[in-house]
Amino acid sequence: MNLEHEARTSTVATKLTEWHAGGETGKQGLPVALDEKVTAFILSTDEKQQAAFVDILDEIVKVGMVPLKETPVHRDPNRSTDSSVLKEVEAGIKKLMDDTEGLSYGDASSQFFLENDAMYAKYQASLEESTEVEN
Repeated sequence: MNLEHEARTSTVATKLTEWHAGGETGKQGLPVALDEKVTAFILSTDEKQQAAFVDILDEIVKVGMVPLKETPVHRDPNRSTDSSVLKEVEAGIKKLMDDTEGLSYGDASSQFFLENDAMYAKYQASLEESTEVEN
């Protein structure tokens, strides 16, 4: 029983190292501050639940989180912007949605940014600039 626990703990430690480094994309990593909670949760689950949770964390690390400062850009219909970067991003996302039946805006934006690393950096910089102008 103790050997099984040690093996599971070792497997979790290996995954944590991968998640800290940002997984496949290396864009965003899981914070080390979550290690204890993630480890405790994974070790408390059965194999099926563990696999599902690991898949979820793999996807979060791969896709990343949506910065809250993006909300006004997409949600405020009264906001006007002449940013060519924002227009290019919106056009790319719209094209993906048009080309793939049933693809949601969120999934299309994730796919667009995964395929366009340089554009993601420009987009983030554009958001920073537009936030500074508003404040």
